[in-house]
Amino acid sequence: MKRIISLLLVCLFAAMPLAGCHKDEKKKSSIVVAKHQTSDDCEEAFREFFSATYSENAGEICLAYMYPAKVMNAYRNNGQYEDYVVMYNNHQQKFVSNLASIPEITEITGRTELNDEQLQCALKYFIAKSAELVTGMTEDDIKVTKGTEISLRFKDQEQQEQDDKETMVYIEDDGWKCIPYSLERLTEIYSGEAAEPTT
Repeated sequence: MKRIISLLLVCLFAAMPLAGCHKDEKKKSSIVVAKHQTSDDCEEAFREFFSATYSENAGEICLAYMYPAKVMNAYRNNGQYEDYVVMYNNHQQKFVSNLASIPEITEITGRTELNDEQLQCALKYFIAKSAELVTGMTEDDIKVTKGTEISLRFKDQEQQEQDDKETMVYIEDDGWKCIPYSLERLTEIYSGEAAEPTT
């Protein structure tokens, strides 16, 4: 799943400079909205994000789980959000159509709550993530209140059983977000003062 998200974003960022070049073209964004982003149970939110990752026209759900709401609101305010969702959906549709079968979660095998140090790493992750799209986002703009590492087993597109770990964190006045890293990888990247984001 980590590789899938990275691949979609690489394609999307490559296409972003073209956004707005065809002003006369009628565009329509996804009308699918995340239902479990503010759920009490992060597992419900994670399952929704996992499903959306392998669904067509679920760009708004994916982006809602990947970026802080303040980032997406900045895109709405400057008129780029519609183009961004359309591009994401287009790339996602091509990706899904090439899958031999749709991956599915078979079992949630464990959950680990984040401690204060790990929550701070999650905050650094979202500051770096936000910088991909907007400038000026600081730690004062995002408050990470809790988080859980989810261990899971899933069937990949070849129907082979795979194990994975993803981290879900809750941003105040926003909702659950998915970090495509295990806790070990998250802290490895972001625990240092000069930590740099990696894919």
